[in-house]
Amino acid sequence: HDNSGIAIVREGINQGQLRAGAFSVSVERDVLLQHGALNAAIRLHPIRNDGLEAQMKNGICDVAPEMIDLMNSMRGSNATCGHTVRIAWEQEPDIATRIALSETSRDSFGNPRAHLFWRKTAQDYHTVKVAFELTGAYLARSGNGAARANPHLIEMVTSPDEAKTGGHHHMGSTRMSASAAQCVVNSDLRIHGMANAYVAGSSVFTRGGHTNPTLSIVQ
Repeated sequence: HDNSGIAIVREGINQGQLRAGAFSVSVERDVLLQHGALNAAIRLHPIRNDGLEAQMKNGICDVAPEMIDLMNSMRGSNATCGHTVRIAWEQEPDIATRIALSETSRDSFGNPRAHLFWRKTAQDYHTVKVAFELTGAYLARSGNGAARANPHLIEMVTSPDEAKTGGHHHMGSTRMSASAAQCVVNSDLRIHGMANAYVAGSSVFTRGGHTNPTLSIVQ
């Protein structure tokens, strides 16, 4: 942890060892708020390549990343111990993000299928960008490396690879509120307008953090 509000989450880690193994970077909530961002956490996973020579480099990066510099000086190469950056963040509540019955698709019984309307807001893009920039600045400041962003992050637009932009932990689809006009369940988790139907789970949350919602509930 340093005075900029960045904490490294990995048992037994030293600043000089950040290039080895996978680890997480946590940005303090107050720091994110100062930058107008929501909750977020950064996970860095070692880049893995195929081939015998690449596997040898992978092994060196895991156990002695400082040896990469020596190997480069001896061989005149430019190998590096790199990580892929993945960011999990709290999404801004958005009334347009919802689950509805499809008007065009039906199942084998003739019932309308569920249709998910999900989008990312400008606040979501801003949160991801801020988290990445703070982490990159920390890595550079601590001498552990440099971070390079994909163009879509810099431009704050949708990633070309949508398959990797959702964590499959959807929540908030039966939001809680005292008003039936605004949400689905009341403070007792009873569905508005029904006497004996209740909903329990992360779907009643009006918003969430950046961690898996069900794990947060059972803890």
